[in-house]
Amino acid sequence: MPFVTEELWQTLQPDDDGGTRHTRSVMMAPYPAPSTAAVDTEAERVIEATIEIVRALRNYRAERKMEPSHRLKAALFASDVLTELREMRPIVELLGRVKITDVSERTQRTEVAGQTVIVLADADVAIAGASAEDLERVFTQLQKEAEVTRGRLESIEQRLTDDAFLSKAPAEVIERQRSLAASLQDKLSRIEAELADLD
Repeated sequence: MPFVTEELWQTLQPDDDGGTRHTRSVMMAPYPAPSTAAVDTEAERVIEATIEIVRALRNYRAERKMEPSHRLKAALFASDVLTELREMRPIVELLGRVKITDVSERTQRTEVAGQTVIVLADADVAIAGASAEDLERVFTQLQKEAEVTRGRLESIEQRLTDDAFLSKAPAEVIERQRSLAASLQDKLSRIEAELADLD
């Protein structure tokens, strides 16, 4: 869109005399230099802490196969960015699908039974323990996922022990199947570990 860019440049950029029209083209203008005055390291730190908190909450939900409609309950504990995180609370609640019950100093966090604590660079996220119904639902979902993964793994392992397949298939196909079998085995091990933790 070169014409649009040129029109924007001619309209928005002040010229040397302080007016609003340039006589030279945007193609002849020097490349813009970054302004250090526009850098706010403290604001960047607060936003990075907020992003980390939301990412941690979303990962927690994804790992436990939680429904999007289910809202978590959590408390935030911070030190340097505490005041700013209090202001960011509505954003964290919206993006993390969570009800923030408290935003306090890191030193005030106490261990609570059944609570999961995720320690981040600038904050700790203390997620309230799941209800018995949630645990049962997650356990059932993990059992189903383990069954599907086990079935896929058995199918690939049978193929890898079939002499006809091994003699006819190209080497890269066999290697891909072995790699897939290894990743499925790893996934199955992780699911079984989660099931053992829930049992």
